[in-house]
Amino acid sequence: MKSLLFSAACLLAITTTAHASDLLIASGAGYRKPVTELMEAFNKETGLTVESSFGNMQQVRAQSEQNPDIAAIIGDRFFLEPMGIAQQFVNISQGALMLAVPKGKTIDSIQDLQQPSYARIAIGDAKKTVYGRAATTCMEREKIQADGRTLEVAMLPQVSTYLLNGEVDAGFINRSEALAHKDKLGTILPMPAHCHDPIDLSLAVLKNRPDNPTLQSWTQFLGSDKAKSILERHGL
Repeated sequence: MKSLLFSAACLLAITTTAHASDLLIASGAGYRKPVTELMEAFNKETGLTVESSFGNMQQVRAQSEQNPDIAAIIGDRFFLEPMGIAQQFVNISQGALMLAVPKGKTIDSIQDLQQPSYARIAIGDAKKTVYGRAATTCMEREKIQADGRTLEVAMLPQVSTYLLNGEVDAGFINRSEALAHKDKLGTILPMPAHCHDPIDLSLAVLKNRPDNPTLQSWTQFLGSDKAKSILERHGL
């Protein structure tokens, strides 16, 4: 009897989870804060619910392949397009690369990273995160020699964590992370646009997924003034 009750409870939990949202998406971890606020605003405006899982682009791709309920991905087009899993791209905004140091410290230029005092420089994994790729490209174009001093992490929020804990001397983050933690960091420098390729934040509508009316509403909402104000507040 207990076993039957347990099985019924599990089935109820699975059913509840499956119908908890009108739309399921996946998103790059570096955009957790703005995407979460967008989902909340969308729910308030329409009464429809969007839920998202978050991870680096490799994790997001794996999730979308394993879960056919995921209808779209929010991430950087540079990584999404070569995957060949999208039938349509909707441009949302453009990202910006920032260089930050822990609270109480200052930095005047990316060239300062040449100094030995910057012994640990945190960046996202260039193969997994667009900001890691942008940071690597930026250092190459600015001729920054940092061999043996960079600390690569799988997801961008980890860079912020290292900076906030004072475990690194500098780190490359995006504008969203910079704004979210601006009172807890030292100097935050915007990197010049020419030092890396454009960072295009896009919604990738996935192939071979059933039609979902909520996805169309969500796409329209992302182009609304309300969504744009949220994105701007998060530096996008």
